Amino acid sequence: MDMQKIDPVTQRPQLDAQGKEVTEKVEMLTGFKPVNVFDVSQTKGKELANLRAIIRDDIKDNHRAAELYSSLSNHIGKKWILEKVRTTLRISLKFVDIMTA
Repeated sequence: MDMQKIDPVTQRPQLDAQGKEVTEKVEMLTGFKPVNVFDVSQTKGKELANLRAIIRDDIKDNHRAAELYSSLSNHIGKKWILEKVRTTLRISLKFVDIMTA
């Protein structure tokens, strides 16, 4: 890809003797895609702990933590926040209440 050559001192496009902008060829990463690097069936060892269940159980045992979680989930669950994150990051986003999941 041809791009303007920028002067490192002035941070402005460099000009040739005729006053035209100088360009240079550059290689550029234009995209990427996520891929699986291995399949879970290729792994060994014991199953990972269910983090959602651990957190849910801890919250149930701690009244203050349950209040904080409830307040946070109500705040995050507001549609305008989810929509802002979704449009800004261009991702699919879903909020799941771990107390009921």
